[in-house]
Amino acid sequence: MDDAAGVLDPAHLPAGPPDPGRDRGAGLWLIGRVCDAVVIDRRPKTSRLRMIMRLAAA
Repeated sequence: MDDAAGVLDPAHLPAGPPDPGRDRGAGLWLIGRVCDAVVIDRRPKTSRLRMIMRLAAA
């Protein structure tokens, strides 16, 4: 997923759950809980969010 605003960086990945009274911030936390790894790469004028999920053997 690319962020055209280019404002995401690795520091935006939260270490813990967001505060309950907060209107924002749950999305990246939830992605981190569901995925095995999340990587944010900053590029000129964009940020790229890579979400990695390992599949179970069939």
